[in-house]
Amino acid sequence: MLGYTILKNDSTSQWLTLVHGASASASIWKYQIEFFKKYYNIVILDFNGYTENDFNLNGSHIYSIEFIAKEVIELLDKEQIKSSHFVGASLGNLIIRQILEEYPEMVNGVVMTSAILNINFMFSMVLYAFLFLGRFVPHKYLYSVSVAVSFPMPCNKLTRELFLGTKELFSKEMYRLWLRMAKENFALMHFFNLVGLRSEVLFINGNQDYMFLPFVKKFVKENDSAKLKIIEKSGHGVNIDKKDIYNKAVLTYLRRVESKRRVNQGVYESQVDYLK
Repeated sequence: MLGYTILKNDSTSQWLTLVHGASASASIWKYQIEFFKKYYNIVILDFNGYTENDFNLNGSHIYSIEFIAKEVIELLDKEQIKSSHFVGASLGNLIIRQILEEYPEMVNGVVMTSAILNINFMFSMVLYAFLFLGRFVPHKYLYSVSVAVSFPMPCNKLTRELFLGTKELFSKEMYRLWLRMAKENFALMHFFNLVGLRSEVLFINGNQDYMFLPFVKKFVKENDSAKLKIIEKSGHGVNIDKKDIYNKAVLTYLRRVESKRRVNQGVYESQVDYLK
């Protein structure tokens, strides 16, 4: 089932929802939670309660982005949250993108961190190799290898340590579910690339996110609603590698979104008063 934690801040009505990515847990937001709880009410999602049975749809095991997006919206409805900023990481951004398509009224600002917008040949080979080896090799060993592959640079040391420190959270079933989600949502990635964006999104990547940054650059160049901030000396775990720079960039962007919304609402209210 979808797990979550809520942190309330009585000084604001604004909400921020954090969406972690594949083979990760809510712990990746450790440094963001400490920073943003001063400014927002926070919803911290955690998908690690899911089991194989949760995705036994029509006789086939599918880790469905649509299914998870619907669960996220139901969660917000349950907590009487009318709208929220969304900040995602890695494959977790696919869930936010699905929410943007189906429930745009629930979304304020969006920050996609280290987004996976397409898959290169090397990543595809690693993914299929891990799915095959998972039948014979202990999943915790494969998880350690995947962390080394994803965060190989010296500047990624803190990120590697954080991810390796949470590997005990993952069952074999959970790890394979994430791998299959990556494989089975290639088509969804291509669809989202084709339709582009219907609202503004800020992408944040580390300059050493070699596998995925080229696709983000291409997407931003082709979509006027997309903005990109590249943070030097950081990789796929940019929110951990350069946490202070990342946090300030996200807050600046979200504050700008809030300011624009207030201006737009003010214009609308003035027009209504004038018509009366």
